[in-house]
Parts: sequence; structure tokens; C-alpha cells
Amino acid sequence: MDGTNGSKESTHVTTPVASNTLSVNVFTAPGKAMVGERPKPFGEPLGFDPITSTLIFGEHDAVLVDAMGTVAEAEALADWIALHNRNLQIIYITHGHFDHFYGLSVLLDRFPRARAIATPKTFEAMQTSFVPPLSQFARQLFPGQVPTKLVSPEPYDG
Repeated sequence: MDGTNGSKESTHVTTPVASNTLSVNVFTAPGKAMVGERPKPFGEPLGFDPITSTLIFGEHDAVLVDAMGTVAEAEALADWIALHNRNLQIIYITHGHFDHFYGLSVLLDRFPRARAIATPKTFEAMQTSFVPPLSQFARQLFPGQVPTKLVSPEPYDG
């Protein structure tokens, strides 16, 4: 009992609650010029616009959306992911353009426990990017920049 008003002190105990907060951070690689003849003798050279990858993360784990297209982009992305100090669990590929997934092998080498996934339709659309005519074309456009090992995500219908 308390000496001033006769009431008992009580201790308020709360149970820790897991945080449901997710954070998002976006990595942007600059645009890059393509090798080859210009269609006009003036103006900007042909090139690819800047590309982004998005990291969605909680307290411990993370999901990456898209994997970049060149070795340098994917290596810079991997370094950036590592700065977040999270367990990269999933790499989700949004669509079948090679500049969104050719860097996947670099990321999976750096984060071997991560699982690369895409919807079945995206997985199907990506398959043409692995055949020699398109992969060779990408190597001609960006000489020395496309990874030598190209890997595909697994189709995921969940």
C-alpha cells in the first residue's frame, strides 16, 4: 500500500509486439549508350533509359524487385543491398525484358540463399532472352557488360 492514499501500486507489463512495418528503397542505375550506328547523324546516341530495382524490407528480411542488366549494375546493386543488412530471401522479376534480369546470376552468386522467381507468364516471356540470337544481340549492344552466365528465375504461381 501507498502511504498517501491507501491504494496499491501496480506494474503495467506489456508483451513485445513484432513490427509489421515494411520499408522501401529504390536503386537507380543511370542510362547507358548502346554500341552501333546511329539512325541519324545528329542527336543523342541510342541508349537505354535509367533502370530501377526496388528493395522491400522488414526488420530482418528483404525482397528485391528486378535484377538489372549488366555486370556493373548488378554488382553495384548487390553492394547497395548489402548496406541494408537484411537477409535477401526473394528476387522477383517483373517482366521479360533482359535489362531487368540478366544481372540475376551476379546477385545469386552474392546472395546464394535468395530465391529468384517470376510469374509463369513472365518466365515464359523471358525464355527468348536466353537463346543465342537475343543474348548475342545484347552482347553486341553492350560489349563486355552482359554477364557470361545467364540464369532464369523459377516460375512461381503463388
